[in-house]
Amino acid sequence: MPKEAGRQLENALLQSFTHAAAMRAQPTHLDIELTHACQLACQHCYNVDREWTTPRLQEACMSRETLSRVLGEAASLGVMKLGLTGGEPTLYPDIEGVIREAKHLGFWVSLKTHGVLSSRRLHALWDAGLNRIVVSLHGLAK
Repeated sequence: MPKEAGRQLENALLQSFTHAAAMRAQPTHLDIELTHACQLACQHCYNVDREWTTPRLQEACMSRETLSRVLGEAASLGVMKLGLTGGEPTLYPDIEGVIREAKHLGFWVSLKTHGVLSSRRLHALWDAGLNRIVVSLHGLAK
């Protein structure tokens, strides 16, 4: 099956399961803010902790251990969709590993980013199993 056809089938099944879960009042979606770190300073952003030097970046991130526990608990509750946000979630250490773990647990994974990514990084995220990338654009000027 071609990759695009597989993704379309996956999306259709996810919508069907989401509807069934809603009928049972089961949680279907989890958004996790992985970090407050971001290398931009967008005027619209609610994120006031924009320092992203290495020591601050480590302090501003959810621990990998905590994240794995949360993912496991969410999967056991039947959550199907996982949204990764931040700050800038691509600054989270081992984001590709997080995506691979989430896919292994059965999640449909999306990531919200400011879009300042190299094509190599974008491909690495996609190859890790990312289903959707949401790019935040808030104007034509700075």
